[in-house]
Amino acid sequence: MPYLFVILSDRTLSKAKGKGVEGPVVPPPNSCDEPPHGCPTLAAFLFFAARVGLRDASITETLTMLYDASMPIPDRLNPTFVTARPAAPPRPDPREEARRRLIVALDLPSAASAARLVAQLEGNCQWLKVGLELFVAAGPAVLEPLVRRGHSVFLDLKFHDIPNTVAAAVRSAAALGVRMITVHAAGGPAMLAAAKAALDGLAAPPELLAVTVLTSMDPVQMNAVGVDLSPAAQTELLARMGLAAGLRGFVCSPREAASLRALAGPESVLVVPGIRPAGAETGDQKRIATPAEALRQGASYLVVGRPITQAPDPAEAADAILNEMAEALRATCE
Repeated sequence: MPYLFVILSDRTLSKAKGKGVEGPVVPPPNSCDEPPHGCPTLAAFLFFAARVGLRDASITETLTMLYDASMPIPDRLNPTFVTARPAAPPRPDPREEARRRLIVALDLPSAASAARLVAQLEGNCQWLKVGLELFVAAGPAVLEPLVRRGHSVFLDLKFHDIPNTVAAAVRSAAALGVRMITVHAAGGPAMLAAAKAALDGLAAPPELLAVTVLTSMDPVQMNAVGVDLSPAAQTELLARMGLAAGLRGFVCSPREAASLRALAGPESVLVVPGIRPAGAETGDQKRIATPAEALRQGASYLVVGRPITQAPDPAEAADAILNEMAEALRATCE
């Protein structure tokens, strides 16, 4: 607590001495290098004022000065306050963090083949994606055993229709216990707003993701469907549309992840497909990246399908991808 210096004017001192009050006269602070012993506090000054009868305008002639830049306190008297810092939360285990951020795409033709793959990957993945191929082949019933076993399910059906139809589909999908669902951002602002409104009021709604530009699209494909913008520019346009409709989750290629992260902010959810380990077949994917590259670009989740599902040993392939992700995550924490 800083010293409180009290400087009394000549008139006040004379008045005090005239009343027979004795006591040390406190010199102005500039007259000494440090506060003298017995320097009065505010309480002492008020007591002193009452004793000498300073009840009129002479009180206004009394300056009370707290420490400021004009009254330096010697370093040896200047207390150092140490603010207790809250304990830093423990860093998540990179391998476990990778497991929570890998989404394995069950792009398979039957519920039986999906069940076999899930059994092989048990313990290696938390998230599973059910897309058009498996959902059309097996129906909504394919989701129930996945949810029952504790998996988080990403239902990737990319709804794209008139607003009323999409809103109804989103409500039906939310009732299936899935944790993420997709709509095509190209459906327009009204469709996106209707999809978002369909989830309002639900106790634990799934994350609504707007698909920007498919990873199979390149400038040639874009021009063929009448889009003159580059994939990056079209991604930004659609993402801004989604943000305006209240969405905070997007699907984008690794190439646009960094710019979309900067646009949407750190709290947004970016699900990134088109992930190919070094040396893997690219297939029909055009805008791809390795797992480590995608994480460095700002991806929240990585969707990996064929490099795992078509591998001779899917569990081994998933393990290698998890290790690469964990190394990238560990590097970001150092």
